[in-house]
Amino acid sequence: MICSLARFWRIHCSMNTKMALKEKVEELEKAEIRNALREASWIKSRAARMLGLSERMFNYRLKKYGIRIRKEVTEDGVQDRGESTESAGGL
Repeated sequence: MICSLARFWRIHCSMNTKMALKEKVEELEKAEIRNALREASWIKSRAARMLGLSERMFNYRLKKYGIRIRKEVTEDGVQDRGESTESAGGL
C-alpha cells in the first residue's frame, strides 16, 4: 500500500502543481480511505482501525468526502460490498 500511495502522490502532484496544499491532503486522505476499505473487505470498523481512526471520525470522513458503501443483500443477510457510485462528492 505504501508504494502505491507514493506512486499515486508523485503522479497526482506532478499533474496538479497549482493545487492548494489543503486539496492535496484531501485527495491523499480520500485515496487512503478507499485503499483501507478495499484491504478491509469494505468493513468500516476494520478500515478505521487500519488508519488509526475512531469509527466516529472515520464515518465523519466518509460523509465529508461523499464515500458511500454499497450494501448487498445475500441469503445470509446484508453485507457491505464496495463503494457506491452514488457518492455525493463532499460537504
